Amino acid sequence: MKILLFIVAVFFVLPRGEGSEVKDPIDIAMDAAMDRNSSTAGMCEAIAAAHEKWEERLNAAWAKLKKKMPADEFSELQKAQRAWIAYRDLQIKSYEATYPKMDGTMWIPCSASAVMDLTKQRVQDLESFLGLLDER
Repeated sequence: MKILLFIVAVFFVLPRGEGSEVKDPIDIAMDAAMDRNSSTAGMCEAIAAAHEKWEERLNAAWAKLKKKMPADEFSELQKAQRAWIAYRDLQIKSYEATYPKMDGTMWIPCSASAVMDLTKQRVQDLESFLGLLDER
């Protein structure tokens, strides 16, 4: 009960100001790289480096889940992962059909960021799942 009250206090009662969101170290490094080189190429390089780090985290989370989960549960997660991969690939194709038709070079890093965000979101899902398993 104390934990529930703490969670309610943290998320609903305590004031939250602008920018109170905790940034991931990958995002912090990407933002710093973009600050150092804000050209289109510089932003694309920063996003590509961040995407690579998200891929590494995805693989690390996957390996941890494989070790922690019973075989029957992991089998279901594998099905979900295959479906996510299919979704990701189709979503990337939709980005590739749309972003190149946008006017201006700013859409190049926007497209790269959208692709990266697919992996980032999946990492966050898998890491949340790891946290759930820790509650057992």
